[in-house]
Amino acid sequence: MGKCYYITEESGKEFNALTKAREDVNHILDSLGWERMTVHRKKENQNKLIHYLRMGFLTPTDWKKIGQRMETDGVLLIQFPILNSLFFNNIAAGILEKTKVKKNIKIIVLIHDLDSIRFPGEKEKQENHEKNFWDLADVIIVHNYRMKEYLQKQGVQKPMIELGIFDYLMEKKEIRERKSHFREVVIAGNLNGNKTQYLRELRKLKTLDFRLYGPGFEEGMKDQNVVYKGVYPPDQLPDKIRGGWGLIWDGSSLNGCQGNYGEYLKYNNPHKTSFYLAMEMPVIIWKKAAMARFVEENQIGITVDSLEELPDILNQISYEKYKEIAGNTRKISEKIRAGKYLEEALKESRKYV
Repeated sequence: MGKCYYITEESGKEFNALTKAREDVNHILDSLGWERMTVHRKKENQNKLIHYLRMGFLTPTDWKKIGQRMETDGVLLIQFPILNSLFFNNIAAGILEKTKVKKNIKIIVLIHDLDSIRFPGEKEKQENHEKNFWDLADVIIVHNYRMKEYLQKQGVQKPMIELGIFDYLMEKKEIRERKSHFREVVIAGNLNGNKTQYLRELRKLKTLDFRLYGPGFEEGMKDQNVVYKGVYPPDQLPDKIRGGWGLIWDGSSLNGCQGNYGEYLKYNNPHKTSFYLAMEMPVIIWKKAAMARFVEENQIGITVDSLEELPDILNQISYEKYKEIAGNTRKISEKIRAGKYLEEALKESRKYV
């Protein structure tokens, strides 16, 4: 395998922050000796015309420079989707195709999101865009078996490596005793929007206590059993969270994850799962979610068809049983915090590059 490079996008106050998932990939690749190459992206709230003029110059310039910098027989990792408009990403793909031939480079595509599933109203447009990058790839790192099957049905014949779960880099935290609150359920993340309409229904589960963390809380969500604990920066949140279980759920209903958000859960690895497990917190997830298999195989949580099942299930779990499940999460947590899942996927990718 030749010299290894990866693409990341510029960051700074003029831009939306890179997600924790992308930042962690950058740090893991840095630690493994991959060379970072930065490309420009759209500035936050930038005028559309100015954006097109700016990126119309910078996109071809950036990607041609990448081709010039790379050594012959090198390996390039692309985090997908690239944080730019489809129009400019397609230009980048065209330039990369020429570099691939000229310098005999190998390309690994690491999927963060599949917008052809996430945005069904743009399915055809997104699939055409995605195909440009699948055609370029020598190997694709997918989230899980379901995403792999989906792409195979789309006609993608490239080798695919299953990531398993996203890493979540953080220092090991002292896990506080949970005996007094091991049945409490934590919901962390953006609490606003269609994705979390089910939060207004939690009051129906009177015998369960929920603790909510994150922006977008509305008073209509509040009840005796639903407590809002505030917003904290990502680096402080692990020290603030108290509860026994982390919930991964999307949509408007307690009775299954419905709509587009529920459909996407059938294929993706929610980063929230990694966050909870990094804190050695067992999880609760929809039984039809792709991640449900990972949770069941590793015995690190509960899978349910409906949240209405939860009161009976949690009431039957003793603290001794909870400690056993939490102990299973500890093994997964150590790997997630150290970036081992991506590292293992990259080792597997070497067979093809």
